[in-house]
Amino acid sequence: MINVKPFAIGLAAATALSLSPMSFGSLPIPVGIVAAQAAATVKIDIFFAPLASHGIWVKHPKYRYVFCPKVDAKWRPYSHGHWIYLKNYGWYFASDEPFAWAVYHYGRWFHQDKVGWCWVPGNAWAGAWVAWRRGNDHVGWSALPPARDGFSINVDISNQEPPQPDWVFVPTKRFLEPRLDVVVEFGDEHPDVFQKTQYVGPVIVQNNIVVNNVIDVNFIEQQTNQKVTVVEPKPVDKPDQAAADASGNTVAVFAPQIVEPKDEAPQQAVEVDQAAQQLGAPSQDASQASSAPSSEQPSSAASSAPVSSSASASSSAPSSAEASSASSSAASSAPASSAAPASSSTSQEPSSSAPAASSTAPSSSDQLSAPSSAAVSSSEETTSSEVAPASSSEQPASSLECPEGYEIVDGKCVPLESSAAPTKSTQKASSSAAQ
Repeated sequence: MINVKPFAIGLAAATALSLSPMSFGSLPIPVGIVAAQAAATVKIDIFFAPLASHGIWVKHPKYRYVFCPKVDAKWRPYSHGHWIYLKNYGWYFASDEPFAWAVYHYGRWFHQDKVGWCWVPGNAWAGAWVAWRRGNDHVGWSALPPARDGFSINVDISNQEPPQPDWVFVPTKRFLEPRLDVVVEFGDEHPDVFQKTQYVGPVIVQNNIVVNNVIDVNFIEQQTNQKVTVVEPKPVDKPDQAAADASGNTVAVFAPQIVEPKDEAPQQAVEVDQAAQQLGAPSQDASQASSAPSSEQPSSAASSAPVSSSASASSSAPSSAEASSASSSAASSAPASSAAPASSSTSQEPSSSAPAASSTAPSSSDQLSAPSSAAVSSSEETTSSEVAPASSSEQPASSLECPEGYEIVDGKCVPLESSAAPTKSTQKASSSAAQ
């Protein structure tokens, strides 16, 4: 347990400690700063404009104005970043999210079905406003909810345990990972982990400083087999100067003293229902973007069609593409016969007197895969031989009977129209057959 003792600015105190707690819940002011500088404060509207570009300010009937970040549906506070241990303050959540300097160190969080996770501004600084759970194999934390109506003023802390879906867990051995978002397990998705851990409490207040050391450093070192580096906070003047990681033995933090708010309000704050519509758009865009690679077949009709029609269009697209591919491959393998089966199916209807010929006629697929074995030299002879029934080529010429509209040429049945202008070879064959 860290024991922090307030002291007056002076030479003796400077020898003992390098930092002095000068305001309730804010960072200690370095020794040597004059009283006028130490007393400088800012208003709570310091949050309004910088956060507006990363989410929406919403009018809230209970908490006045809240900030709802534009994040995906599975996002949780305190899940994208890592833990650093600050001297005198305990675990500090460092993150490179653009709103991290504010929402992880001031104020509280709550979840609402319409708008998701939203942040209630506060005026007291802490390394992280969280509660903790601990088990043999996992450590978990959850953002603390507001303890009162309106903005989160000072350091009132609710003793009520956050609900199971609000918890974020990691295997204890990975607690010091530099990117916790790749190892976190959410309480609503891993109820077994929640059941195997015990609630050990929220941050505590010691000598007007919020201390986040419920999870003991020695325990983490034993479980991770790593030495925890204790770093000191280095105050900076602007939010964009805050660091997402420690450099050496210090970490840059933006932690001004914020006076108790009065009637400050962000510009362009919207109602809850309007915020729900605006916050829903990024999630839809993200889901469409993630599915785009599987459906990238641009079509003017599909782009303007409703979801149902576009879905049917996309479902029929593969079959047409396959048909096109099949026909093109068929054309490359048998260019002369690609149109022949279609024309013969309409003009070659077998008569009732010759059922055997129709029953033995091969399908178009059979013709493409097994062309006639009789080799011919001209393209006309190729066409004639491919449309002839395969079974007739196996019969001797003397017993061959052709259906109506066919005649015998080279021992095969060919259409009469094909023999209207026979070649020399077919003339000789016909005359010899007649003799």
